[in-house]
Amino acid sequence: MAPRRLVCLISLLRAVNGNTNTTLPMGYVCAIGSPPAGLSNTELLYNELDAFLAVYRRQRHAFSSHNEGGNGMFHSFILWSLLRVIRPVLVVESGVWNGETSWLVRQASAEWRPTFVRIDPKRRGWSDDERNSSKIFDFRGDDFQDFASVDWDTVHRHRGDALVFFDDHMDQLRRLTEARQLGFGHVVFDDNYVAGVGDIFSLKNACDGGGRVRKAFTSSGKGPRRCDSFHRKCRGMNDADARAAWEMLQESCEVYWEGPPLAPLTHPYSDIRGFIYGGIYEGPRGSAEWTAKHDKIIKESTPTPIFPNMSVAAGRIHGVNLQFEQGRYMHMAYAKLKPPRASQGGQTLNKF
Repeated sequence: MAPRRLVCLISLLRAVNGNTNTTLPMGYVCAIGSPPAGLSNTELLYNELDAFLAVYRRQRHAFSSHNEGGNGMFHSFILWSLLRVIRPVLVVESGVWNGETSWLVRQASAEWRPTFVRIDPKRRGWSDDERNSSKIFDFRGDDFQDFASVDWDTVHRHRGDALVFFDDHMDQLRRLTEARQLGFGHVVFDDNYVAGVGDIFSLKNACDGGGRVRKAFTSSGKGPRRCDSFHRKCRGMNDADARAAWEMLQESCEVYWEGPPLAPLTHPYSDIRGFIYGGIYEGPRGSAEWTAKHDKIIKESTPTPIFPNMSVAAGRIHGVNLQFEQGRYMHMAYAKLKPPRASQGGQTLNKF
């Protein structure tokens, strides 16, 4: 068995077989295939960090002190690095919010100026400054169309080299399936919550086919649920559903990779715990239910940080509240998609 799949599959087998050996970690980093060259921790550190930090400081000066409700610094660095390595000819952002990530995308891709599509029910924030209008497609506000409803052939017919960034709080496995059916080659997901947590079903949830992590985070007295559309649509999920989701993830991806945090997680998910404790998101209800065990599982489910500790990170990254930023890290995921099946080609989507 290939080593790159071993970590994820061993954990799933432990869960399925009911192994309760507490000396083994409950969390794990899900991985399929090998990420694109240039995305190891060492390569990220030496090739991209300084350029990113210079642009990130400009972003913070141009906008607010932090992108409230949007990407945190750690995820912004991962997205920046993916764009610089893949160099997509078309970038789609589904879920724009204030447009701060849109601005970052333009800076990261300034060398090759890809066609840029933005999708959001609301029109707000930064306006694209690209002068070539043929490279701008804006499906926001009154012009809103859902990602799956856009006539993509009129935008760009060859989408195998395109990248879609999803931050729209929809079921991520559904979005991944839609992107594959539409012929997109690369997808990135913000808010890739650990299994059993969050307002939507994440790819990390799909990876937990055996359900051990999900069950550890499910609020007491409730069964695991699969949620969509900002937590507005939820349904119960049994073990067969979980295994089917894991099989769909494997079948759809050539590569699945979770970007590393810049620094270790000292208080994981602190940015969203209020939503979890209050029942707005899935997960343990209240600080009495959320224990050190849950912190430990999240840390075990996180790739090795680029910097080994906060002190070393602070020595390289100046003027940033790293304690605040570590609480906003939620396992941003990249997937390289397999080509659509012959029966899936074109604009006709199968029901998920």
